[in-house]
Amino acid sequence: MSFVIEIAVTSRISAFPILYAKSRGFFEKEGIQVQIRVLENYDAILAFLSSGKIEAGEIPFTTWLDLHLKKPYRTNPSFEG
Repeated sequence: MSFVIEIAVTSRISAFPILYAKSRGFFEKEGIQVQIRVLENYDAILAFLSSGKIEAGEIPFTTWLDLHLKKPYRTNPSFEG
């Protein structure tokens, strides 16, 4: 069985593993047809992911971590003193 997913990438070097895997046929060997969409930046990729326009995207861990560290979060203190 084969299905199609769309992966968004930027033109940065961090997209290399995805582009290399596609060029070598790694996805197809697993029965996955991949369409690559090049977007301007990681914010655009995140917006496309959030809206469901793509199934996957190239987001470096450092970018993801930076976004999540900026989010306010509640703490649950175990000691109040």
